[in-house]
This record gives sequence, structure tokens and C-alpha cells, in this order.
Amino acid sequence: MAKNLESVAKFFSREFPSYAPMLEFGNGAAPPPTSPPSLPPTLPPTPPPTLPPTPPPTPPPTPPPPAYVPPFDLAKFQPVLSECRLQCPATSNAVVNNGEFDGYATDNFQLIDNQFMQFDMNMTFGNRCELRHNPEWAGNDPGVMHSMYAKVQFDAPSDPATTQFTFLQIHNRDFLTYEAGPLLRINWRRDTQGLTDYVWAALRVALDPKDVDLFPLFPRPTGLFEIELQVIDSTLTILYNGVAITNTNFPGYTGQVTSFAGYDLSYWDPMTTNNFKAGVYIQSAAPNDPVVAQFDQLVISL
Repeated sequence: MAKNLESVAKFFSREFPSYAPMLEFGNGAAPPPTSPPSLPPTLPPTPPPTLPPTPPPTPPPTPPPPAYVPPFDLAKFQPVLSECRLQCPATSNAVVNNGEFDGYATDNFQLIDNQFMQFDMNMTFGNRCELRHNPEWAGNDPGVMHSMYAKVQFDAPSDPATTQFTFLQIHNRDFLTYEAGPLLRINWRRDTQGLTDYVWAALRVALDPKDVDLFPLFPRPTGLFEIELQVIDSTLTILYNGVAITNTNFPGYTGQVTSFAGYDLSYWDPMTTNNFKAGVYIQSAAPNDPVVAQFDQLVISL
């Protein structure tokens, strides 16, 4: 029987070599040692992915400069601008000459809301931004009306230190032996002789000496108002909303008053270099307080 088993084992060992160890073990032989399984080689740890550096934040784009619109773009202002020069920021600086306003606009002089010709000035930059009408004239031209009509608005400047500015003038230059200076300034005053937030006339009442008297005209309106200066046959008339100013009663005011319906200007007859001005001319203001006047209409007739 043992022989038979040995023969079977040899047969299987020859025909099925992979079973030989088991047959030998079953025949009382010790099993061959088992090798431990081969492990794959240990790989180095994978480093974390390298991220690109974080770029610095992109600054916001620089806004373009404001697109100021020239007042000359509006047809209603072209006739008066064609006869003016622009004095800014002082009398000696004519930044626009001889009506060359086409395409001209700055933060001091621009069209607002496609309606208003705006003058904007502060004492840090200068004291005036004014149109100077180029033609000159005499107040005693027989039967000839010289007039300036404005439809205008302005707020009281915010700083209490800003106390006075002019927005309309009848001016003149040196003539013969007479000193240059305005015949008339229409100005706003914060507090003068007991009247607060009023429009005044500062009138030169003699050729020599250069005396100027103050006359109240009306409280500053809220919003647009009309004012017109007329000189004919040596007389001056000031109209407010189409009516000549004759009011001489101002509650709380005890200073000089007069009627401006045909005020006698015969003392001014020798002056033949008169001219009109409109805009902003600051007499007293805080350095950074803007003074702004907006003209809806400005018409000069000679």
C-alpha cells in the first residue's frame, strides 16, 4: 500500500510539479519555508503642489477726468459769449479772448444740466471768474439803451466767513484823468447793516472822489430770478423780475435807500469806456468755500 502511494506521488510530482511540495508534506516531509511576500519599494512622500504666488490686489481704475461741457455748446449763450472774454482767476488773466469760447470748459466755467452757464470760484484759486463784454459805451448816448439781462440763481455760500461776492457789474477802464472802477456792482452780502442774505447795489456816486454807496435791493431769492440793468440818457434803472426797483422800505434797516427807476447818472457822462460784466467776483470769502452762480440766460444789448 505504501508503495502504491509513493507511485502515485511520483506520478503527480512528474505530471503536476506545483503539487509536489504538498505531496511530499503529506508523505511526512517538512513543508518548505514560506518566503514573506515582497513589498513594493517605499516611495518618498509626494510634496504638496506648488501654488503660484498670490498677485497683489489690482487697484481700482483711475476715473477719467470730469467731462466738462462748454457753455458755448448751447445756442442761447453763443451771442453773448461771442462778444466777451473770460477773466479768471483774476482781472489780468484773460483765459479766453475775443469770443473764442467754442470747446472751452473747466471746473470754473462749464455748462450744467444742459441749461446753466455756471461760474465757480474759491479764494484758494483766485477771486474771480467773470465774462467781460468787449464793446464799450457811454451812458449819455442820446436815446440808446444799453442793457444787461440775467436770469440767475445762487445759494448762500456755506462758510460764514464768506460774506460778499458780485455777480453783475457795470465797469469801466481808465479814461482821461478818471480812475478806473465799477460804476455799479450787484452783489450778495451775508450780513450788512441789519439785513441778512440780501442782494445789494454798490454804486459809485461820484467821478472824483471815488465814493461808493450801498443800497439794498431785495432778499436773495430761492431759485431763479430775473435782474436787468438799463442805462439810457444818463439814467439807471434796475429791474427785478421785470419790475423797476422802487422799494425803499426794508424792515430793520436804517441805512441809505433810493429808487432805481431812472436814477440820475449825469455825473458819469464823461465816461465813455463803460462795459458789462457777469459771473463771480469774490470780495470776502473763506479760502476753500466755493462761490457758485448759475445763469439760465444772459443777454447784453447795446
